[in-house]
Amino acid sequence: MCPRRFFFLAVVVFISAQSQCVVQFWPYRNPCRFNNFPTSESMKRLFIFLLPILYSLSLFLVTIKYFPDLTVNNSEFWVSKGDTFFDMEFFEEAYKAYKRATVLKFDHSSAWLKKGLTLTKLKKYKDAIQEYDQALSFVSNPDLVIFHKGYTYLRWEKYQNALEMFEQCNELYVDRHSLLLNRGFALMNLRRYKEALITFDKALESNADEILLWKNKIATLILLTRYEEAQVACKQAIHLKSDDPGIWNNQGLVLYHLKKYKEALDAFDRSLTLDPYNDNTWFNRALVYSAMRNRPQTILDLRKSIELNPFQKEKIRNEKNFEFLKNEKGIIPEL
Repeated sequence: MCPRRFFFLAVVVFISAQSQCVVQFWPYRNPCRFNNFPTSESMKRLFIFLLPILYSLSLFLVTIKYFPDLTVNNSEFWVSKGDTFFDMEFFEEAYKAYKRATVLKFDHSSAWLKKGLTLTKLKKYKDAIQEYDQALSFVSNPDLVIFHKGYTYLRWEKYQNALEMFEQCNELYVDRHSLLLNRGFALMNLRRYKEALITFDKALESNADEILLWKNKIATLILLTRYEEAQVACKQAIHLKSDDPGIWNNQGLVLYHLKKYKEALDAFDRSLTLDPYNDNTWFNRALVYSAMRNRPQTILDLRKSIELNPFQKEKIRNEKNFEFLKNEKGIIPEL
């Protein structure tokens, strides 16, 4: 099909879809899953998912064919193309487009920044840092680049480097909520729990409905062994979002530390009902059964945890609360 016809078809289909009042967009990260044969509903969702992609690609095809001077040697076109691929989570293709933009316009700071963001998605953290450094040599206001550089260090688990970046950022030029959230997370991983708690509380002053902040605050309170405060925070978080499995998992941990084992089991059961594939929740419930000296159920939960994540074996081996399960050779025979 020629680009002009392709473009016309995409526009007609896109406009037709917009006229549908009840249409659920299916995100790219959750592709349609069919059982035996596609249903009309699943086909409609797949169809609607493809629309923006077809529309964007058709625009590029038309532009390349009829306006080549605006594309081949235009850095903004390649940045826009990279943005489209990035939004579609085609990160390799996005990086190639951004790279093309920097070849055409070497001082294109936005393209260098987006190359760093894309490499971070690809888990190429060292290369991403180099791209950010290149972007910093061209920007007049470096705060946004420094923030993303800190986020990449955070993903790279270089928490001290991340914290140094976040502390350089001016809250006037970056999203304050994201800055405080990531700064607190870096402090948590550096075991500076009191500072992390202060940071999360500061963020909650202006984002009291942000569930991720509550989860991090609860986790920090648990690490500080301030279980009563953690329980109060859990209740507030559950009130905000009662269908979040992470909150119920945190609630279970708090109740476990408070030796309220029956209530802890209820919380973990609720969490596993919402998300049965979280290996940490199975591990945590095993801690409760272990405290109750229920060997069979402890073993069952530990097996499930290992099934979901084989690396849990090392964690189980080092957990002192499972010592009673070990034989004279120091191993748990059922595992």
